[in-house]
Amino acid sequence: MRVLPINDKETVKTAVTILKKGGAVVFPTDTSYGLAVDAFNPKALKKIYSIKGRRKNMPCSIIPPTRSYIRSLVRVSTAVVSLMRTYWPGALTLVLPQSKKLPNLIVKDGGVAFRYPDHVLAIALARALGRPITATSANKAGQGDLYDSKDIMALYAKRKNRPDALIDAGILPRRLPSTIVKINENGNFEILRQGSLKIDKKLFGRVQ
Repeated sequence: MRVLPINDKETVKTAVTILKKGGAVVFPTDTSYGLAVDAFNPKALKKIYSIKGRRKNMPCSIIPPTRSYIRSLVRVSTAVVSLMRTYWPGALTLVLPQSKKLPNLIVKDGGVAFRYPDHVLAIALARALGRPITATSANKAGQGDLYDSKDIMALYAKRKNRPDALIDAGILPRRLPSTIVKINENGNFEILRQGSLKIDKKLFGRVQ
């Protein structure tokens, strides 16, 4: 696994080259380390599941290059726009109804999960690629989130299925994972996971 220093000007360029070739890159976010591939590349998506030992009925969340890009993939209501403006960038994952056919490994029950983390490099990767990257955590399935680059290197050192590169940001602050909110077809909000971010229910109507 190639280690890319976070403070190197060429790191994003190198990482994106790997992503374009179907590779997987570990990168820092505003919560823990994530694992990125090109979210529109079916072979690359399968690689993530192999690396993590993840069940294929658990789709990956994705990071879009821009917030406006989301409109080309899913239905976005006025209330959703308010959520985005209030809490993005930040530790909020929004599950939105798809409006376009997307790879099965990023869709569940007609919904797609979007992250827009408060981390410059994470967004820079998606923007440089020009399309969404996956935002799944870098840990093996069923294990805890990873905050230390040394732990990631140790985890994958002797494994056949491992990421192609790691963007090394050292030790990240230990934060809870993102809060996941699903917007149903009827426009209601359902909190699927309460993470580090708390939604102000008064601002956005009915939250189940």
